Formats: sequence, C-alpha cells, structure tokens
Amino acid sequence: MNMDTPAKKILILAANPKQTSRLRLDEEVRDIKEGLRLSQQRDKFILQQEWAVRPRDVRRAVLDFRPNIIHFSGHGSVTTGLSFEDETGKEKLVTAEALAGLFGQFAKQVECVVLNACYSEEQALAIAQHIDYVIGMNAAIGDKAALEFAVGFYDALVAYDPRYDTYSRIEFAFNIACNAIQFAGVSGISIPIMKKKPHLGKVEEQPVIKPVDESLLSNDTVSVRQNLSQEDVVPIEAIISNKQSTSTNQNEPNSLDESRLSSNTATLSQNHKQSVAETSAPANIRLPNRLSNSISVLRNKKSLICAGIATALALTSYFLVTLQPDLGKSVPPTDGSTVVSTENAEAFYRSGKDKFKKKDYKGAIEDYNKAESLYSNPNKVNEFIFYNRGKALFQVGRYEEAIRDFTTFIEKADDKAKDSGYDQRGDTFHKMGKNQEARDDYERSAELYRKQGLQDSYKNVLNKLQKLPQ
Repeated sequence: MNMDTPAKKILILAANPKQTSRLRLDEEVRDIKEGLRLSQQRDKFILQQEWAVRPRDVRRAVLDFRPNIIHFSGHGSVTTGLSFEDETGKEKLVTAEALAGLFGQFAKQVECVVLNACYSEEQALAIAQHIDYVIGMNAAIGDKAALEFAVGFYDALVAYDPRYDTYSRIEFAFNIACNAIQFAGVSGISIPIMKKKPHLGKVEEQPVIKPVDESLLSNDTVSVRQNLSQEDVVPIEAIISNKQSTSTNQNEPNSLDESRLSSNTATLSQNHKQSVAETSAPANIRLPNRLSNSISVLRNKKSLICAGIATALALTSYFLVTLQPDLGKSVPPTDGSTVVSTENAEAFYRSGKDKFKKKDYKGAIEDYNKAESLYSNPNKVNEFIFYNRGKALFQVGRYEEAIRDFTTFIEKADDKAKDSGYDQRGDTFHKMGKNQEARDDYERSAELYRKQGLQDSYKNVLNKLQKLPQ
C-alpha cells in the first residue's frame, strides 16, 4: 500500500433487537469481509464491526475509529427511524434528525453512509444534508436482496479503478450493487436509492483572468497604456471591476439577456469605435466618446494585434461581470423533463412527512401539493408523494382522493414496490365499505409481500383478510 495514501476505513454497525424479525446480518458481514480479502486492493481498506449496537455505541465507534464509510445493517421504520438496541437488547428507535446531527459532526472524514435497512429513505435524506453520499431504501427490502446489495457494493468499492470505471467510486459501487440484486434473480432492484449532498459536484469555478506579463508585450503596446488619458481609463476600469445596477428598483436577471446582448453586438458592428459599455452600461458612469489621440502610437501590425487581444479581454470581462446569470439561483428547465427546483420539492416532501408524524395531516397535504407543483412534467413526479399524501388524505376522511393517490402510486411505482400501495388502498376501500375491492387489494399485497420474504407484513395483511365480512 502506498504510505502516502491512508487506508479507507469502513465501520459496520449491526443491530437485530429482540422481538424483531431475524436478519442474516452475520452472513452479510461475512461475505463483505470475504470480498475485501479477495480484492487486489485489500490493503487499502480497513474493516471494523460493531454488533448489537446501542445509540451510544454508534457515537463511541465513530469517535474511536474515525471511519470514511459507515454501514448500518438492521431494521428501519417508515416514520420513526432506525432500530438500535437498548441495554436489555430490546428495540430502541433513533430518529433521522438525531442520526443527521451526529454524522454531520464528522462530515470532513465521512464520505458515505449506507443504511441497509427497510424504509430508510427519510433518514438518508436528512443525513445527505451533511454527508456527500448516503444510500437508503425507499421501501421494505427482502433479506436476500439486502445481502446481495451490500456484497455487490463493497466488491465494486474496493475494485474501483478510475482509469476504467465511470463516475465516482461511490456511484460506481452503487450501480454495481443494484445490478447485483437483479443478477441474483431476486426482487428489489428499485428499492435502493442514493442521495447526494446538495450542490455536490455542481460548484462552478469563476473564470480567472491572469495578469499580463508586460515583458511579453511590445514597447508600443505598453506605451498605449501609459499614454491613455485618465479620462479614458477610469470609466472602463469602473465597469470591469464593479457590477453596477442601473436602478435600485430593478431585479437582477437570472439568466443572460439575449436581447440586450444582440443589441450590444449590433452596436459593435455599426460603430466599432464606441465602447460596448456605452450602449448598456449604467447611466451613472460616463464613457468617453472616443479614445484619446495617444492611441496613434499604434503604428505597426504587432501593436495592433496586441491591442486587439487586450480589447477582447476587456470586453470579455465586461460581459462576464455584468451579464452572467446568478449561479446561486435555480434556473427553470427548458425541456419540461425535471422539476424546477429539486431541492425545494424534496424540502416540501420532507416537511410533509414531518407534519404527518406530528399528526398535522392538513399541513402535510398542503406540503405534498407544493412538492408536486414544482414538477413541470407530471410524468416525472416522485411517486412517493402520492403514496404519502394518500395516507394523509385517509387520516382526514378524504377517501376518494386517497384512492386516487394510491392508484397513481401503484401505476407509477416499480412492480416490486407496489405492495404497500395495494395495502393502503385496501384499507381505504375497507373504510368506505367496499369490501370486495379491499379484498382484491389485500390479496395482491399479500402475494407481493410473500414473494419478497416480508413475513411480518404478509401476516398482517392475512389478518386483515380474515376480518373482512364474507
């Protein structure tokens, strides 16, 4: 191993509390270790395991080991968090906010968090506000699928070679892991999701104009700068170095104004002796109508070329400073294929889920409506907005609307993720007294739960079927 490159540290946290369904966590960790052992780059990774972890054990393990990757294996809940253990081995739920608050303190060292647990999307969203990459599950995932995903992820993580493989190490490993589920012939390929820290990889560097080495310029060109009158120089420097506003009551443009650019370009063509800034610069900056007579020192071709380059740099700087869009603001898409602001849509989505947990069902519905409205293409709306809004509508007795949302979710969701949609729609039909429709949905849901090995959910739906009137 190259001593200049420290080994990547992987911390595995496993919890399977009493009275929760038994998971094959020991097999998962064993197969991950085997993959690391067989890898040619095994010396570049260090693996540490913590079993039957309590909340305080998580903090202590991260403080002591200082991992780059944190992997949690265990149970998760849609609304209440991840399942750890208490002092007696019973279930102790930890919320998304608590996990995000802890992991956020280690953002400088932790590159990725993997939550290999059912219904861990909410926790992934919260943690991704601080950590570059977070992987969670948007639904219940079968034990076999979870195992295949974990093993595939670390096989690819340690084998990654940027000379041959696409994307970042984490993204490459995630894609291989999803394929591993499909390759094994088990359901659940659409359940793993990866969340990135906002603006990750999207920071754009501002152009840097290097100072000109005057030793490379001709004497005549240097003379031009020295002989320009102060009346010529001051207004031009003011335009380049300051982004002025024509009026304090006008808004800054969010995108480059093409009509204004065309006007400036036309002016250049009509009268190249005038400065571009003269046609669109702020009114409070006076520009010269002509350059001073000292420009007559440009007597040869070399001088003209150098002067042309200097002029082009000045004009480029002007356009960059005065006309560039504000990179801090989101720009609406032009192809109608994505949301106007993914961050805002996800913020309203998370807010709706928080309000639902607090039993503010009407507020949750309003936030889900806002999240949906931010999508310019209805076909691209996150299907879980419909699922969660349907649950809120159910709580306030708006059953017909809830049926529509659950139906939309079932239509949009992957075949492996429809089980909960049928289950919830069955509950709604039952509440409306439509027992045959409820029975049909419960039977579909039970079959999907059974195929994915979700025994607890499967038994729960069977109990509902038994209680339905014949």
